[in-house]
Amino acid sequence: MSKNLQSLNHNQRMAHWSKQVEACRSSGLTVAQWCSENNVAVSTYYSWQKKLFQNLVVPTDVCFAELPAAVPESPKTVTIRCRDFTIELDSSTDPSVLRTVIEALKSC
Repeated sequence: MSKNLQSLNHNQRMAHWSKQVEACRSSGLTVAQWCSENNVAVSTYYSWQKKLFQNLVVPTDVCFAELPAAVPESPKTVTIRCRDFTIELDSSTDPSVLRTVIEALKSC
C-alpha cells in the first residue's frame, strides 16, 4: 500500500512541476528571473525539468522510416544565340570558360 502512496505522491509532484515548467517556459522570463519571482531555487527548477524530460514517453504509434535521397535536378542550361551560332552552357561550366565566352562575344 505504501508503494501506491509513494507512486501517487510522485505523480502529483510530477504534475505540479509539469505546470511549473510550462509556466516558466511560457512566461517570457529567463529561468533565473522566473525562479526568483516564484521563490524557487534555480537548481530545483532544473532538477524537475530534467526529471520531466526523462519521463517523456514516445507514443507507440510513432515510427520512423528512411526516406530516399532527393534526386538532384538536371543541370540548368544557358543558351546564347548570336547570329549563326548557338552556345549552351550548364551549371557545371567553369567560370573561366564563361569569362572567355563573354569576351569572345564582345568582339562578335
